[in-house]
Amino acid sequence: MDKRLVPAIFFLLLITFGTQLVLSTLDKSIISDEPAHAIRGYYLLKTGNLLIYGHTPLSHFLTVPFLTFEEIKLPSNHEELYLKNYPTTLGEAILFKSGNNADRIIFLARLPILIISVIFGIFIFKLAKELYGVKAGLFALFLYSFNPVVLSIGGVITTDMAASFFIFLAVYAYWNMLKKMTKWRVLLAGLFFALAISTRLTAFALIPIFVILGAGYYYEKRKKPELKRLLLGFVTIMLIGYLMINALYGFEGSFKPLGKNIQDDTALYVDKDKYNAETISAMAPLMKGAVKFAVNRIPVMVPYPFLKDVFSVPAVAFTGKSMFYVLGKFSTWFWYYYPVTFLVKMHLLILAALALSIAFFKKIRAGMTAELMLILPFTFLFLFFMFFIPIENGIRYLLPALPFLFVFVSKVVKLRSKIVAVVLALLSISYVVAALTIFPAYSAYFNEFAGGPNTGYKVTAGSNVELGGEHMVRLKNYMDEKGIEKIKLSYGGGSDPDYYGISRNDLQSIYLTYQTNITEDCGPTTGIIAVSSSNLIGLHMENQSCFSWLNDYEPIDKIGYSLFVYNITEK
Repeated sequence: MDKRLVPAIFFLLLITFGTQLVLSTLDKSIISDEPAHAIRGYYLLKTGNLLIYGHTPLSHFLTVPFLTFEEIKLPSNHEELYLKNYPTTLGEAILFKSGNNADRIIFLARLPILIISVIFGIFIFKLAKELYGVKAGLFALFLYSFNPVVLSIGGVITTDMAASFFIFLAVYAYWNMLKKMTKWRVLLAGLFFALAISTRLTAFALIPIFVILGAGYYYEKRKKPELKRLLLGFVTIMLIGYLMINALYGFEGSFKPLGKNIQDDTALYVDKDKYNAETISAMAPLMKGAVKFAVNRIPVMVPYPFLKDVFSVPAVAFTGKSMFYVLGKFSTWFWYYYPVTFLVKMHLLILAALALSIAFFKKIRAGMTAELMLILPFTFLFLFFMFFIPIENGIRYLLPALPFLFVFVSKVVKLRSKIVAVVLALLSISYVVAALTIFPAYSAYFNEFAGGPNTGYKVTAGSNVELGGEHMVRLKNYMDEKGIEKIKLSYGGGSDPDYYGISRNDLQSIYLTYQTNITEDCGPTTGIIAVSSSNLIGLHMENQSCFSWLNDYEPIDKIGYSLFVYNITEK
């Protein structure tokens, strides 16, 4: 490859990626996760109060910079909502019920995530180039720039993209530290580890990843002096992460006994009769005295709000309320949910490149530790979500693993085979066409194994088909174009249809069930009806056959491949 073309291709890919992100973001309404994610950092800045949301809050602080230029009004009952810890309700009240410009707030909060997403591509290129050469670097960036999963998440306010970014940089920096142990490389690895665990609790998976990667490096080098330096570097990284977590929460409740923290907690949702030294120690009757002493006397070395974030995760994950749907079946858990999702949500180019990378691994691999750096995070994160996180959040939960995959498979460009080159070229053209034709509804992308985006929802639904409520802007535009004054609507999302001027009668939906506990009315009805595909199959609905009567009708249109529009003239 002519070296003079490399910068042009590199910047063309980044610009194309950024353009797709911005345009799709402008076309996307506020999704169900965004109200809480968008306001958590701003609310802390404005009031000094940190909402508990099951995530370490750095990614929420990252949304704040552009919001500081906005005068955002708070609802009159915001303190009550804070004390009850209703972050989503508070976020929706700020966005939709306080006279604020919700679209402007969300766009300004999305901007830092957009910027991070573009910068992320630079490091993916850099690592692939370092391992396999410049062609591989460009190919890895190409895979990242046109990937529908990345494009669907890269412009919305969740922890997914920021966490993926810092996890990738932490592993990259740790690998560089292993290659040459200097104090600055140790500090850099510690910094990115700290940033990662400060962004999302999932990033604590880096600890076993670092241990195994370090062991692999030691096994490869087998030098006893290296072991001492390796252990010292690891301890330093952990210490930096520990200090960062404490600093992030302002050392609130650190070095105080848990019982004292609970008693001093003013939050209305903390049941002090249920959580105290007596009741906690009763959970371990054989060690009751020791536990009671620990709760009352031994200082906790991490912030109390951090503990509340940590323990709010199993409270959500293991209640059995999250329903999975895959291959026509419902359950609270399927071990094969993520493998099936991966196989139908990844383009054939990536699957083919993965197969070739495995088949010709010995021929085109880098060093053992370098390959382990890519294989280990992908495998570990994949298995972690597969077996330990019973929450239906689709392919987006695998996002932290995908950048390692893009770099790992980029090595296929080193294969000297005309047949492989032709296959990869044809699949690459298909890859670009798929991204351009699915625009802006990237969430709905499915490959040929699932029959494409029109039928993918029959294989797996939920956030694998749409990010909750992302089509409200598109629905309003559709109604205006078709001259539809009023519609009957059932959708799964958190954005208020009233805010977008959608005149409607509400049919039963995820939104209504969760927010107001309205009894489901599942009888047939007439008129112009819009139903999200997840509601259509019954995902998260109390009555999973609520809209099965619509199976006798063909939709007249599909908005974003996942919001089905029907014109029912008679019951």
